[in-house]
Amino acid sequence: MGVVTDAMRVVGVEAYKESTGLMELLKDGMAYSSVRRRQHVGVRRLQLQRILSSPDYDMVAAAEAQF
Repeated sequence: MGVVTDAMRVVGVEAYKESTGLMELLKDGMAYSSVRRRQHVGVRRLQLQRILSSPDYDMVAAAEAQF
């Protein structure tokens, strides 16, 4: 994303024209970063699910920050 936005700054207003291809790269980069964030959330959700379903998980101790 940084490289594409830097290139757009260098090119200027012309970067927004379809002929340069920079807008397409920007759209792709934004979509990719959005997908990566959702995958990260999915991984965290699985980690939390494992912690909460663990037989030795103490709900009261966790609520009182006693680890």
